[in-house]
Amino acid sequence: IYHSFWPRTTCDGLIVCKGNAITSKGPGMFVHAVMGMRPNLIASRWNFADFQSTEHGGVSAIQMELTTLEANGLKGPGSGGVKVNFGSIVANGKLVCVTAETLLPGDKESKDPKTSMVSRAIHHNPIHDPDTTYEQPQELEFVWGGPSSLEGTSGHVSANLKVSVGSPAEPKGLLE
Repeated sequence: IYHSFWPRTTCDGLIVCKGNAITSKGPGMFVHAVMGMRPNLIASRWNFADFQSTEHGGVSAIQMELTTLEANGLKGPGSGGVKVNFGSIVANGKLVCVTAETLLPGDKESKDPKTSMVSRAIHHNPIHDPDTTYEQPQELEFVWGGPSSLEGTSGHVSANLKVSVGSPAEPKGLLE
């Protein structure tokens, strides 16, 4: 599995929807992913965040989390369910922080993002979707925390993004 991220760039082009061309221009990101196998053979669950803003000279925060299959655990078959998460924060054209966190089955998400290396996706207020049988979160929270990667700058960087995504009956945006 290979993922390479270009966390902040400018995108422009046309989106064609039902025969109508819509001009689009704004901040974006690029991911080059080479899986080598079907995603369902790697992980049972994925979370992905891409936050883009023009504030502070341009800010992006990206994060990808996967939970391994039960067959792919640290101690061999049947010990899976390991959460692997990595992300980054870019501000004003500079990579500010790179985050990563691995949680083994039974580990508690107890680290403080303001002082520790933290990278996690949290589902809040899940509601049962009768069409998919999935417990859909009504809110998603993404947390980043880690040492500054800016040259000549020490200290800790943290960020938090919490967004309401609605329910299966009343969705608020893209949730797949």
